[in-house]
Amino acid sequence: MNTLESSNQLINHLDAPARKLILKHSDELLLSTGTVLGQPGDANEYVYFPMNCVIALMLQQNEEKGMEICLVGREGMLGVEAILGVNESPYLILVQNEGSVLRIATEQLMKIIARHPSVEQHLHLYAGVLMQQLAQSSLCSHYHAVQARLARLILMFRDRLHSNSMQLTHGLLADMLGVRRVGVTKAAGALQKRRILRYARGHIEITNGGALEAISCVCYATDKATYDTNLIE
Repeated sequence: MNTLESSNQLINHLDAPARKLILKHSDELLLSTGTVLGQPGDANEYVYFPMNCVIALMLQQNEEKGMEICLVGREGMLGVEAILGVNESPYLILVQNEGSVLRIATEQLMKIIARHPSVEQHLHLYAGVLMQQLAQSSLCSHYHAVQARLARLILMFRDRLHSNSMQLTHGLLADMLGVRRVGVTKAAGALQKRRILRYARGHIEITNGGALEAISCVCYATDKATYDTNLIE
């Protein structure tokens, strides 16, 4: 990809020379929902910058069960642990919504970082934000009710897709929250009854974002504040 602009906000916050090099050495890929970008233990050969899709970092209990610990959209990147010198990914990396990413070889990105130290500084800032969000997600899964966690998750999708409409099944949401599907169905039904969202055949539309934010646990506001404070100029 050879241009000076990208839909990825992390890339766009870099200075022009570094941004140009990253885009020059990146390939644009269209990914479908359900695409697995990485398994636990896989080598970090590539770094991905989402442009208009949402990708989950998940921890797997077994081959069938997993739990979302972080969502990454156009605000971030996948493979940040490679920048920190970790050669293997600990996560299942799963595309949740179809869209495009920029892919660059980790080796090539490290060469760019060597020439432009400001890139490393900015990506380290993002790594710090991501670590705080991972810790917040762990806290959330232990202490907060399903409905509040569901509201937080839907809001996270909204922010990363920049849309109040999204394709999310109850089964997918249950897997990401690490709960039974019936729990998600009950929580989503209560939100729909209060006209906070509409749900039909895997399609969710937020109809009252303010009310949904009020219902969500404090983790949503904490995550958003962490990102805004550290990465928004």
